Amino acid sequence: KHKLKIYAGDTVLFNGPKTVTACAESLAINAPMTVNGKCAIEQSGLSNTWTWNYAPSGWLDELGGYTTTSDFSKFWSYFTNLNYGHENDALNQYHPSANDELLLTYNSYPLRISASQNSGTVGNTITFTVEEESTFNPNPPFDMLWTPSLGAIVTLGTQSCATIADGTCSIVLNTVGSLNAIGSKTL
Repeated sequence: KHKLKIYAGDTVLFNGPKTVTACAESLAINAPMTVNGKCAIEQSGLSNTWTWNYAPSGWLDELGGYTTTSDFSKFWSYFTNLNYGHENDALNQYHPSANDELLLTYNSYPLRISASQNSGTVGNTITFTVEEESTFNPNPPFDMLWTPSLGAIVTLGTQSCATIADGTCSIVLNTVGSLNAIGSKTL
């Protein structure tokens, strides 16, 4: 099983576990049958359209009604376990390992959030660190670099805080029970 998440901005198109079965990596006659990112997209049940101008690499043109613009100002990106998909490893050529998380985003990038503690008691201060992928590494492997996220909002139950320049903010725990921390940032 894999975890598949597909977001168009703030709109969740798919979020859940997905058992992906093998399919053809491309439209080529002798295309290998593998478990790959294209299979996950096709098996999600969402509409999808691909361009094969750079075969065997496929370009995801449309997913769930969201289409790449002709000037590429809006396009689909993919991340595996929060690592940006590589240009030389197109989505149809990405072979997920067991328990990988495949995240597709349209016109946005994910946030990475960590907490100073994962449990505590009322009165404890929890410091959150939020990072965003905003800068490309100009050297191989050309990954995006994580940088502190200024102005991200972290919500924990009914409480929230906004991150400062170093990407941190703190909340004094005032609720008993299980809570999820959720981060968001416009654009």
